[in-house]
Amino acid sequence: MVDGVAHLREKRRRRRLRQKASAYERDLKEPETSKSDSENSQPPSTTSLENGEDDDAGSDVEAQFEFFDPCAGDLGDVSGLLGSFCRGTGIDSQQLAQAVCAQTRVGTTVRADPDGPVLGLVTMLNLSTQGSMFQPILGKLSIAERGRWSDVLDGSVEVMGFFICERVVNLPLPLIPWMQQAVFDEVRWAQEDEPDEEQRHAFNLSSFLYSTQAFMRPQRTSKRRKSSSSLTDQLVLTQPEDHIIMEYASMVASWDDPLDSRDAPLPEELEGLSRTRLLLKVPFSAASMIQARTKAEFPQCPRLDEIEMDMPT
Repeated sequence: MVDGVAHLREKRRRRRLRQKASAYERDLKEPETSKSDSENSQPPSTTSLENGEDDDAGSDVEAQFEFFDPCAGDLGDVSGLLGSFCRGTGIDSQQLAQAVCAQTRVGTTVRADPDGPVLGLVTMLNLSTQGSMFQPILGKLSIAERGRWSDVLDGSVEVMGFFICERVVNLPLPLIPWMQQAVFDEVRWAQEDEPDEEQRHAFNLSSFLYSTQAFMRPQRTSKRRKSSSSLTDQLVLTQPEDHIIMEYASMVASWDDPLDSRDAPLPEELEGLSRTRLLLKVPFSAASMIQARTKAEFPQCPRLDEIEMDMPT
């Protein structure tokens, strides 16, 4: 028999993150106090996908995006999605993929089919227990920055997580705030629902780290000391939500991330720019504001069947 806390947690998770909430409601009676909140928090789940070709060759494909707990069978797909992230940070992709797939309480994958490939993933790994995996990042930093970041990356000073959100390039943007909400909610639930105090404390995060790639415009010659605002002015961010996350960052580091043969050709507007990778430290108290602003900025729709996405042929 399921205890009350675990029962409520599973109910909240399925109501907010799974497409087939109605099937779950047949077996569970929803408390009146949570009904309006859960109904307003349902993630979009369906989209019409077009292949982008001419009328004779093209046809609409209905894709239903569902959120699932990661599992061992996802290891290959997850490792592939983490490829660019790991090349830029120096982290072992197989080790990181195994950690992501093993952590089911806090972490979500996105699929268009239950038996299909993983199209996106989001997780928050605790640095006090997983910090050694992220130590290669220190080797990417300048000597001056290593002193500031060494205690941050090993999680020895405060309870911190590493927020990772990776997906295929054509995943519809309205899914992104729901992916953010998935992991931020699960972190909060873990603070209440984990079976022992040590595990609950591990997710009582004060801050989280986030790493993303960007491109750097040529720096103008100046005798003035480079400020964080001048760094922002030089950057071309590649993920549309990154500028929001960066606004709330309390610490920022960057290092060169040269292109190699495994990278796709750059679009014309990025040619001639050098690629860099950013490391941000963000207060967890900003998580709700980041998710709300991301949701407000991206296209709004009650269901993803109002969005079109080009599918490769």
